[in-house]
Amino acid sequence: MGTINHNAIVVTSGDPRLIRRARREAGRIFPWVSPVSPQVVNGYSSFFIPPDGSKEGWVASNEGDSRRAEFIKWMNAQAYDCGSSALEWIDVGFGEYGYEVEANNHEHYLEKQAALRQEKEDPEGLSEHGRELLS
Repeated sequence: MGTINHNAIVVTSGDPRLIRRARREAGRIFPWVSPVSPQVVNGYSSFFIPPDGSKEGWVASNEGDSRRAEFIKWMNAQAYDCGSSALEWIDVGFGEYGYEVEANNHEHYLEKQAALRQEKEDPEGLSEHGRELLS
């Protein structure tokens, strides 16, 4: 027996080139990724990465965690210098652990804004994570 908690990522953008590039990158990392949806309103389209389906702590689950972390790092690297991004995304967990937003692009934006403020106010006091965000 084991615990199954699902994680899925949904990615949306109004930039057709960027959403296709993100989909290609996701396809390089994950075994299956949905096609990009057609644009319906305001030029936005989306795709999603389904859960791996593995029990927590198993090799497949750990690999899924690593893949999600790699893809999220790639998406965050696409952000503008201010931390905002034309890629909007969410990593949502659901299942036996309950329901939770694990990560999202807005969270990255807020972290980047805090690091920019810290750099301006006290560059010597900037944390290692803050330096990574600004590099």
